[in-house]
Amino acid sequence: MTVDSNQGSKGRSDTTQDQESLEVFLKYTSPGKREAAADGRPYQVDIELTSQCHAGCKYCLAGSEGSKMTHLETGRMLRFLEEMAELGMQQAMWAGGDPVLHPDFWQFVDKATDVGLRNVIFTSGMISKSLAKKFAQHSNVGMIGFNFETIDQAVFNELHHNPKVLQAKIEGYRNLIEAGFPKSRILPIPTLSRPMAHRIEETLDFVVDEMGASNLG
Repeated sequence: MTVDSNQGSKGRSDTTQDQESLEVFLKYTSPGKREAAADGRPYQVDIELTSQCHAGCKYCLAGSEGSKMTHLETGRMLRFLEEMAELGMQQAMWAGGDPVLHPDFWQFVDKATDVGLRNVIFTSGMISKSLAKKFAQHSNVGMIGFNFETIDQAVFNELHHNPKVLQAKIEGYRNLIEAGFPKSRILPIPTLSRPMAHRIEETLDFVVDEMGASNLG
């Protein structure tokens, strides 16, 4: 019996499987992203605003000991946001490092809104009560994401320079909730690694049942 090289493992063509994969992808993709893809234009830009971060993740360049602290230049960043809007983009994804540590972070958030962009902010998760209050009261803040790999302290210690950061992240999430920031707009992100994979079910249970998260990154 001959086998068609274009047939997949279950006898379906590669083209058919590719089409099915595309349909699944589009099903869970926002209408805005689908429209941008159809028009052949970018939808968003991930902006690493600063290399500064206090989370101390061993696997992250921003958390590497001795790494140089850098910030994107403010004037150029403001012009870039205008250029994004001119290209028809819809969303700015603020990352780092921890983007809130850039001295002009809130100016960027307001500028993005002024030119018609949504703001999605990926923080370290170390959110004080005062910062949580500002997030909750600031009308230009959309989603807030933060890295949350594991609830297991021993695993966390293996992945971070500072063991105390785990509790700081948990308190940061609770600070957001207490400040009135909607749970539906908070995005815990369980960054995958070999150490955390062994306790991932326990971590997801904690994030959903104890922290009350309704979204995961």
